[in-house]
Amino acid sequence: MNKAVVGAIAGVAIVGVAGAGAVVYPQMRAKSEVQAAFANLPKGIQGSYKTVDYSLFGDKLTIGGIELAISEQQDTVTTRLDKLTISKAGKTSVGQMLGSGVSVEVNGADGRFVLNANEMAVDQVESSDGNPLTLGALNDSAAIPTVNVKRFALTGVTLDAAGEKAQLGEVFIADLVQRNKAPISLTMGLHGLVVDRNTLPDESSREGLTKLGYDKLLLNFDLSYAHAVETQRLSIKNASVSSDGVGKLSLSADLGGIPALASDDPMQAMAATQMATLERLELRYEDASLANRLLKAAAADSGMSEAQMKEMLLTELTQGAEGEQVPLVKDVVNSAGAFLANPKSLTLQMQPAQPVAIAALMMGAGDPYAAAETLGAKVFANK
Repeated sequence: MNKAVVGAIAGVAIVGVAGAGAVVYPQMRAKSEVQAAFANLPKGIQGSYKTVDYSLFGDKLTIGGIELAISEQQDTVTTRLDKLTISKAGKTSVGQMLGSGVSVEVNGADGRFVLNANEMAVDQVESSDGNPLTLGALNDSAAIPTVNVKRFALTGVTLDAAGEKAQLGEVFIADLVQRNKAPISLTMGLHGLVVDRNTLPDESSREGLTKLGYDKLLLNFDLSYAHAVETQRLSIKNASVSSDGVGKLSLSADLGGIPALASDDPMQAMAATQMATLERLELRYEDASLANRLLKAAAADSGMSEAQMKEMLLTELTQGAEGEQVPLVKDVVNSAGAFLANPKSLTLQMQPAQPVAIAALMMGAGDPYAAAETLGAKVFANK
């Protein structure tokens, strides 16, 4: 997904910059500028187009039949658009782009991945340092240290990864600030991922959804973070998965000791986390009927009524809390009971008195109670 979206941004966002300033001799200049841009693409990029049209009214450049292929190491990302309309394009910014008939195909060592979308909308792509905004700079050059994208969205999306297909309502990236190849600020979402019980290949999954009373689910995945490079602090504002009629599981955290990354190499990102410290973490589940559905299914399996099952579980949790000596475990059991009695939310919070090295936590994973005390862990329900 990352390469497909990045390929779409790099391959689409800057195609029409060459048409900037085409107010003088509009048709002739627009066509010659676009022709020159495609004829002088950076190494590793091949491109073509079929039509070009410039409208003085609204300062709009429209390019039809676009195809761009970007090759990097073992991967080739091919972006195609039936039509792309660019408004308010300049050498250092693009105001808006609207595309239709979008296709992004990734072929490489990991196989073939295809993303198709009915519509594309991009708002405010700019170079924040005033350097020219070019396709080559976005793809593989250090000429532009910072690129900002207000919003990039694809709607009516279908995905095909090695024959496994999925549908999405929308894929979007917003408030993107990028230095070299590493985003330092980003909000993104995959919304409306369709999970249809009848099309699931696994029989146990189909049976599980049937027991819970779900025919079709629409899943949403969201991520928002900001990296303060100067202070090496990473704030994960929200990383969540949610679905109407199910619930929402979300995580937020503040980490220290995260240096600036010079590339999008995942190994470099993993190495950087070895020096990271945990300052705060919250894991929260907000229920939207899943808890009661699970209770109903468990009662049916055991031959009990829902009321009987609930009473039995609450009794066991109450007795367990009374005999528990470890404070954290007692809080967990009490919180579980409160949630079962009135399922709204469950929250785990960690806020150590001083930042804790993640590497040290991993080394001391054999004593979870000591680790929980060090992290200042707390669990509570319905707050």
